[in-house]
Amino acid sequence: RYLFIFFFYYSFMQYEEIIREIAERNPQILQYQFCCYRGGLSSDMESRFPTRLFIVDREEIKRGFVKGLEVRYFSPNDEIMGLTSLVTTDGAVFHLNMIDFLCGKSEDELNEVRDTLTSLRMGTGFVMDSGNSYHYVGINLQSELEFLRLLEKLPTYHNIGSAWPFYQNRNNFSVLRVTACPSWGKQEPVLVERFENPQIYLPFAE
Repeated sequence: RYLFIFFFYYSFMQYEEIIREIAERNPQILQYQFCCYRGGLSSDMESRFPTRLFIVDREEIKRGFVKGLEVRYFSPNDEIMGLTSLVTTDGAVFHLNMIDFLCGKSEDELNEVRDTLTSLRMGTGFVMDSGNSYHYVGINLQSELEFLRLLEKLPTYHNIGSAWPFYQNRNNFSVLRVTACPSWGKQEPVLVERFENPQIYLPFAE
């Protein structure tokens, strides 16, 4: 019975719980950047992505904060809220690793997602069910240079493609959708599994 309750909660964790865990494990992060945008990143919508950016202080990352941001900043029927990779510490800017996969959902596809994350040397993080595919968001902080190097590598993987990395590079930060968007048939992303990379990398190895 208790195992079932744990599995049920774990399987339906949404981005709010994930962001709160990232905050707990990174007490040095003082601010997070969120954004609003409209669904469907086609070329005719480039000028509207994102429509607004807003900063959330560490103290605001608590239970119910995502719903509070929805009420304050946008209409959930027309817009989507995203978490950006950009975070600030005391006087410095870093990025959270983020990837938006372009693949189907199956055990074979999920195994390929794991292989891709391992190949990219991603650290501890979360694989999310985004509705049509998967998201990955990492816990560890990366420098601006590491962020740019990651974006350069992503298009070489067939289960990621080039469209999403292009938009992230243009904005100088990555974005992953946090909320549902009913008008675009987008569900609220939920946790699939925690990712742990078993590989050990030397700092001078590429």
